Amino acid sequence: MAYRFRFQALLKYRQYLLTQAQTELAATMRRHEAARKRFERTTVERDQNLVLFQEKKRSGIRAAEYNLFQDYFVSLEQQLLHLEMELQELSRDVEEAKEVLMLRERELKMLETTDAKDRSAFRKAEAKKEQARLDEKAIIGDFRKRVKP
Repeated sequence: MAYRFRFQALLKYRQYLLTQAQTELAATMRRHEAARKRFERTTVERDQNLVLFQEKKRSGIRAAEYNLFQDYFVSLEQQLLHLEMELQELSRDVEEAKEVLMLRERELKMLETTDAKDRSAFRKAEAKKEQARLDEKAIIGDFRKRVKP
């Protein structure tokens, strides 16, 4: 009789859940990375325009252009604030996805350990049965030799 793990369906399901958790973590990390890049680009844009604004202020700037720059900087700061909040939220999402992944790995590992123990017990039982069969054959063979003079 071949070995069959009693929780095979559950093992497959846990493997599926682990794959799902890995996929979710990867997607969350991609979203986090994209938001981080947007934040960095916006920061670089702000810094470059600040340098440009400083140069224009030194060389003379009209009041309307000055007000446009001020409004633009306020807009950039609000955008950076929004991106920073989004980054914090995505960081929490990444941490949650990592926790879920670790949980799924532990659940799968427990079942795999149970499978290994059951497989080992099955092999021991099969070896014991085989040894009993061999012992019986040896006893019968020895008995036959003794009975036949």
